[in-house]
Order: sequence, then C-alpha cells, then structure tokens
Amino acid sequence: MPSRSSTTGSSASTGSTTAMHPPQPPAPHQLPTPQPTQPTPQLQQQMPQPELQTDGTTTEPDGEDDDEPQDDAHASEETPYFSLYWLERLRAANPSHRRPQRLELGTDDLYWGSRTILRMGGFYTPYKKLLPLSLMEIGCDDDMITDHADWEHDHIMRLYGDVFNVVMDEFPEFADHAEYMKTVGFDALDAVSSYIIGLGGRMRSDDISRIKRNPRNFIPIPLTASGSVEVDKLKASRGFNDPRGCGSLLVPLTQYATYLADPEEFATRVRLALIKLAPDDYPRAFFDFDKFPSDGSGVPSGHELREAFLRGPLLYNFYTAFYIGTNEDPTESKRGQKSVAAKTGTTHSTIHSIIYAATLLRFMLSDQVFWSETDCGFSNRKFSDSVLLISVKYPQWTERLLKYYDQVFESVREEHEFVIGGQPDSAFSLMSA
Repeated sequence: MPSRSSTTGSSASTGSTTAMHPPQPPAPHQLPTPQPTQPTPQLQQQMPQPELQTDGTTTEPDGEDDDEPQDDAHASEETPYFSLYWLERLRAANPSHRRPQRLELGTDDLYWGSRTILRMGGFYTPYKKLLPLSLMEIGCDDDMITDHADWEHDHIMRLYGDVFNVVMDEFPEFADHAEYMKTVGFDALDAVSSYIIGLGGRMRSDDISRIKRNPRNFIPIPLTASGSVEVDKLKASRGFNDPRGCGSLLVPLTQYATYLADPEEFATRVRLALIKLAPDDYPRAFFDFDKFPSDGSGVPSGHELREAFLRGPLLYNFYTAFYIGTNEDPTESKRGQKSVAAKTGTTHSTIHSIIYAATLLRFMLSDQVFWSETDCGFSNRKFSDSVLLISVKYPQWTERLLKYYDQVFESVREEHEFVIGGQPDSAFSLMSA
C-alpha cells in the first residue's frame, strides 16, 4: 500500500519534569515505576538540609550539588532514552476518563492523538500486532525483513503498514520512545495499543451522535416516493424500509437491475434475509454511479468499477462534511468551533479514513437505530479488509483516490503550510524590511 509520511501537520514533542534521583534501568517487560517529580513534605523532612554558614552562604549535604538540575529523561548504553513523566501519564491513561480527569492526569493530549489515529488509521487495524512488527523493522534492511517475515507478518504490513506513520505522528512522544519500546519498554508499547483500541467504541459513538443531531448537514437523505419526512426524522424508517429512497442506495451495484424490476419485492426479500448483502458486493452509495447506465443494464468492467468506487458525490460530500464541516452545521459555524481537521491539523486523507467515512455513511442510510458491525449480511470489518486488498493490489488506483480526497483538506493544508513573511512583496515583509 502506498505510504505517506504524515496525515497531519503535527509532530511529536518530548515532555519532561525534574526528578530528585535518576532511576535504575528498567528490567525487560516492565514499565518502570515513575518517581515523584516533586518531593512530598514528609520526604523533605527526611532529606538532608543545606547548612547555613557564618558568612550567609550555604553548603550542600554530601553527595548533593546544584550544578545542573536533573531531568526525568534517561538514556544509557543499556537502556535507550525514556521519559518517566511520559510513562507515568501512559500508566494513568484510561479510555473511560472524562476531560476533567484527563486534564488532572495530564493525558488529554494522548486522548486527542488516539482519536486522530483511529479516524486516519482505521478501527480494524490490528494495533497490538502492527506496532511491534513495525518497530522491529526500524533499522533493518529489506533483505533481513524478508528473510524473517512469516505470512501473518507480511499480510499485516502490506495492509496496515502505512498506519504506523500515523501513530508515529499522532501519539504524543511515541516516536521519541520508539527505540525504548522496541528493546525494553514492551509494557509501554502494549499500553499504547490498548489505549488506542479502548477508545474506539466511544469515539465512534461520539461521531455518530454528532451526525445524528443534524443528518441533513452530512447527507441529503432521499425521501420516499410519497415525500414522507419520517425517513429524515425516524431512522428506523430508512434502509430497506424505504425501498425507493435509502434502500436504492444500499442495493449492490451488481444487483441494481434486479432491484429496478421490483424495488418493493427486492427490499422485502432483503428484510426477510432471503437476499444477503455481501460485504464485498458494494452498495451504490459508494460509487459514482452517474457514470453507469441509469437503467442498470449490464455490469461495468472491473476497471470501470474501480475508477468509480469510493468516488461517488454522496460519499465525497459526506467525507467533506465530517472532516471539514459545512456552513449549515450549527455545531461548528454558529458556535465558532473548529472542524475535526482543523482541531487535529489533518492535511491529507488516508484509505482508512475513507473506509471509516463509508461505514458511517452506510449506517446513516440504514434502518439501524444503534451501531452494529453487521447489517443484512454486510460486515463492516470484511468490507474494510476487501478495500485494503484492492488498495494493495492497485497502488496507482490508491494514489489517485487519495489525491482526489486530499482536496477536502486544502484549506487546512494552506493554513498549516503558510509562512509569515514568505512573500517578499507582502505588507508584512515591506514593513519588516
């Protein structure tokens, strides 16, 4: 799969605090116990105090000096660099914590970074396997990797290898601790993947709630032939309960001719599970179906299907509204809140972010009141796997698709890349000369 170095404009930064004594190198497979960054009152009483001299100066107790403050960031020949403060925050991070708890514990940046990873790196990515495998490959030449890779290793890296760059960019200080987690900090690495995975359900629920509040800001939900507004207001009326509206968009493109022969009969058979919707027989909502005959006659060629797949205006506009927002979205424009992309500094699309948007779009068209991984035979996880397999097999198709969706982030990218004084004839440059 084509990989791109970054999906956002953010970069990892190193945080550290002052510690009284440097810790011993941690034993393998153990997350070192963080030392207090400030001594407690009881500890201060026990600590040797400076002695006051007759000339008003003080002398430090034996073994203590104040030449340079010691930091909690450590590295040695045996143990790579690590920050106790980062490990302490990682230990305290809990997916169930609300914002006041996160601010108190200093884990709010881990929370927002992990949300970006899930959106841009995918919900079905095997993070617990991917991260160790990716770290293992750092510093290894291709021949060595090929010699030691088994089928599972190769499969994971082919489908999800690009996600590692997202984690390196978005999880605070992950890149700084890569060598530490690769060699001794195995518990820390497991804590990172567990935290990302643990946030998945909550984050998707938040995203769905935001869409449900104002669905027409994200998708022009089609009305039934009678013009009933219940489809808009009552989600259970969508899906194949609305055969000529939402149902028409959930029909697999390859079965559209059968559907057109009798839409109500087709919808009834789907509801009765007499017709199963396979996760690799993609719905019309995911295609730019204007390129195909309106009467549904014939099945387009494989190349034609690929070029129209995931390029439909319905999905593209949904993706845009989800990441950038719309002028009609009161949660962003009227209250002045930043869009998802602006908050996270996202400047590029990923195949995983498109898959995520597609699963949310399909959910909004369906009659499912609550999220479920399957619907009428359609499996979101299997759908994701199938798209990634196409992406790996046809890398040039993937590059064209990502270039198409990168247009969504143009305004965010321009703001992020803008350099003050970059134009020599600007008013700022002229006044500063």
